[in-house]
Amino acid sequence: MPLAHTAYRPTPVVELLKSQQISAESAAASLESFKLTDDDGVMQVPGPSAVSYKHIPDIIRSLKTDWAAVPERKRPACLFEVRGRIEAHMHPTYLGAKLPQGMRAITGELLHRYNPVLRCAPIGFKRIEPAGSHAGIVAESPYVHFLIEFTAIGFMPPAGVPLLGRLHTDTIGVSSGVNVKLLDFFTLFVPKGRLPAGVRFVEGSGWVTGEGSKQRRFLDEAQPVWVEVVDNGEPAPHGPLAFYGRFCDRWLHKQTSQADAAGAGNAGSAAGAA
Repeated sequence: MPLAHTAYRPTPVVELLKSQQISAESAAASLESFKLTDDDGVMQVPGPSAVSYKHIPDIIRSLKTDWAAVPERKRPACLFEVRGRIEAHMHPTYLGAKLPQGMRAITGELLHRYNPVLRCAPIGFKRIEPAGSHAGIVAESPYVHFLIEFTAIGFMPPAGVPLLGRLHTDTIGVSSGVNVKLLDFFTLFVPKGRLPAGVRFVEGSGWVTGEGSKQRRFLDEAQPVWVEVVDNGEPAPHGPLAFYGRFCDRWLHKQTSQADAAGAGNAGSAAGAA
């Protein structure tokens, strides 16, 4: 029997109504249009969902600064607008003026986790509202049951599709491989076995290439990097997304050529000065 402090059905049921691919600009605009705060300007999200909502501004910034700057034909095709419904089992505390808080908390359980019904991981919302004007109760449970209709922005990169990311700040200290952040939130891990030949880990310096005076950092942490997911099976339902992958070969070749040209130019300048 449900308790007064426990929802009648702790894991809400989700229904997919529509899904369509969208651009980085559309995704950023939709996420920005969603009201994260109450009228007093304070973000009120009860429970653990508050942590997920706080990452949305970082995701928006990544979409606008990195993804939107890439020519449209080269952009990753992995952003979706999904419309659906979720069963809400809400404590009566959040009825009335606090209804938006309660709905944000319930839908926030979907954020950044792979949902097999939606076939993606929602990264934020464009719209959240009750699907109707009626709700119900079950037996003596105080929880109120109704449907919430939402429009979310989803993320799900297929294997082999180039993705834009940035090196994780912990890359210098990880000797087993390189961590890349996607959308400034998700992590793609490139194991050392998938790094190019000649790249090695040096304690205190991180991943480097070259020998002696020609030694240099493998990648510039300040610049975006291109990676791709290696097929690692179906993501765990309702679990956080984490990927295994590799750096894109064409992008790596271009970076290496530019670095070698820069090194040769510096060497020539030094010889000329001598």
